[in-house]
Amino acid sequence: MRKENGFTLVELMIGLAIAAIILTVGIPSFNDLVRKNQMTTQANELIGALNLARSEAIKRGSSVSITSTSGDSNWKDGWSVADGGETIRVYAAQKGQHTLVSDGGDSTYSYDPQGFINNNDTISLCLNSGATGRRITIAASGHAHVDGSYVCPVSYTHLTLPTMSTTC
Repeated sequence: MRKENGFTLVELMIGLAIAAIILTVGIPSFNDLVRKNQMTTQANELIGALNLARSEAIKRGSSVSITSTSGDSNWKDGWSVADGGETIRVYAAQKGQHTLVSDGGDSTYSYDPQGFINNNDTISLCLNSGATGRRITIAASGHAHVDGSYVCPVSYTHLTLPTMSTTC
């Protein structure tokens, strides 16, 4: 008598059922992880742009600004760093369904030649209301840092934009 290698139909069905249960539990967790990583990446990109503007202001000995592409407090459409008429770097629009809003309504932050900023403020990166987002605080000294435990307010839900092609 020959021994057959392989699975019985019952074993195969049990394996598929276990795989389905694992996927049902795991995929939502993975999606949440992807959104959180995307928000962290975008917050870090804005911090990098703020640091670039500050260091260029000190290096050049002149005022350098970081400006929202949209011209208002919505920074999701991208931003640029410029020294007067010379554009230093342009940052692309942010992907994903989230908001990136200046809490003070600012569309421009300017660093003076000593690296100080004209207006200390906060910028909030939120996926939706009540969710944990990121808050970027810019001190008068020009230093910026991220608060990763920020709870997004309900008022930001109306600013959520459709997916453009990143948060989230």
